[in-house]
Amino acid sequence: MWRYLIPVVIFAVLGVVLAGGFHLKPSCIPSPLIGKPAPEFTLPKVEDTTQMVSNKDFVGQKYLINVWGTWCVACRQEHQALLNIAREGVIPIIGIDWRDEMPMAQRW
Repeated sequence: MWRYLIPVVIFAVLGVVLAGGFHLKPSCIPSPLIGKPAPEFTLPKVEDTTQMVSNKDFVGQKYLINVWGTWCVACRQEHQALLNIAREGVIPIIGIDWRDEMPMAQRW
């Protein structure tokens, strides 16, 4: 008897848990960083390493920080969308290259 009842109970519990997902809002992504100041940074620009960019350059305005790498498949997929946003001037975008040699980053 129990061997038939246990799968039914597991299925029912799983169904309740999965049905709870219908009440979630996929457009609302909670983040502990929203509303908090960005960490301080000073980094060289990829196109000209003698120039630096800092969070102090963007005080008082909102900006998007995008961490990317030439080896990252998702970064390649979102690259065109970010270029479009940058061209439209909707919001300043700061790209932080992660784990690339500078020549590789400059080629991309």
